[in-house]
Amino acid sequence: MDRGNGLDPSIDSTVLWIRGKIDPLQENARIMSIYRRNIYLGSLHMAASFLPSIFVPLVGLVFPAVAMASLFLYIEQEEIG
Repeated sequence: MDRGNGLDPSIDSTVLWIRGKIDPLQENARIMSIYRRNIYLGSLHMAASFLPSIFVPLVGLVFPAVAMASLFLYIEQEEIG
């Protein structure tokens, strides 16, 4: 991401501050403005927040119960195959 100051964006901002290339307060303001711009994405991140309450019991209780019952019926057959 280009900071608009001609500096290499791959260099960490701490290194640039130590070298005296950037002002830490301006860098903090830049980071906070990016954060404020993108904070609304957090509300879209988990749009289907009801799904864990469905999938956790399904995967933890229902699927194992079906698998165990199926395997029990299979191994209790007189002739397998």
